[in-house]
Amino acid sequence: MTKIIMPTREEIHQAYIESEKAVVSLFEQTIGQIVKRVEGLEVQLAKKNSRNKPPSIDGLNKPQVRSLRKPNGKKQGRQHGHKGHTF
Repeated sequence: MTKIIMPTREEIHQAYIESEKAVVSLFEQTIGQIVKRVEGLEVQLAKKNSRNKPPSIDGLNKPQVRSLRKPNGKKQGRQHGHKGHTF
């Protein structure tokens, strides 16, 4: 990344003393550097594929888990005729 070189107070004052064109030129140069930096960061952000969140956060988009067993028509529970055990 290119470092933005900000004009010092003395450079701004010297440009002010010289003329209005010098001040405008100094600020256009600085703003140009900032625009290049922002564009570079936007390109870098667009290329970035990873996120700061783990995949488990995407739980709402996952399909619901279903059983692989097929229904066979039998009732659930104990076998018919079994008395069971009690204390």
